[in-house]
Amino acid sequence: MAIFMVIVFLGFGNCIHAANDLTLKFATSLKNLHPMMACPDGGPVPSTNGTSIRIGSDRFCYLSFAADCSFDSSGLPVNCGTGGCGKNTCTLDNPPVVATTIVFNRGTVRITIAKGYNFGLRAEFLCAGCPSFSCVIPLNTCPDNLKELDNSGSLVGCNSGVGLPSGENCPADGPSSDGKNVFTWPIPNPILMIHVVP
Repeated sequence: MAIFMVIVFLGFGNCIHAANDLTLKFATSLKNLHPMMACPDGGPVPSTNGTSIRIGSDRFCYLSFAADCSFDSSGLPVNCGTGGCGKNTCTLDNPPVVATTIVFNRGTVRITIAKGYNFGLRAEFLCAGCPSFSCVIPLNTCPDNLKELDNSGSLVGCNSGVGLPSGENCPADGPSSDGKNVFTWPIPNPILMIHVVP
């Protein structure tokens, strides 16, 4: 099965606009990567249809990823083979229950493994002197009792719990909201490139 590079540009639009919005881009070698977003702040969920996405500085949203997805005629994922979705297949309405997650919280961003880990994430703000951060954990370091397997028995994630390894900017133990792992948007209307790695 061929593995190919996928570059998804989300949220270009006009370069100048009144709102302070974060624009996301994704890069990956994973097959049929699909971003899945939820926003518990009660506002509308930004579109993740592959053509545009912007997150306002007043929003509180979570972003996770599934891969090896098939898609329906409207371009939404019908099921995904990676990430772990309980007894059901992954869909937009049933996102991965084991997933490395990016939290956007009213002008700040951080990575958390509170829901476990399925993919490595490396993120960088595309501006001179702006910060980058990452969460990359070898899946083979996951303890046996935390392993998430697919229907064929392949390891596709590591559940949260005692023994879950830490990543550089995604500590497994203690509060992940401490200052060194939370990043404020460095400039108005920044662009964030997220590399999703196996």
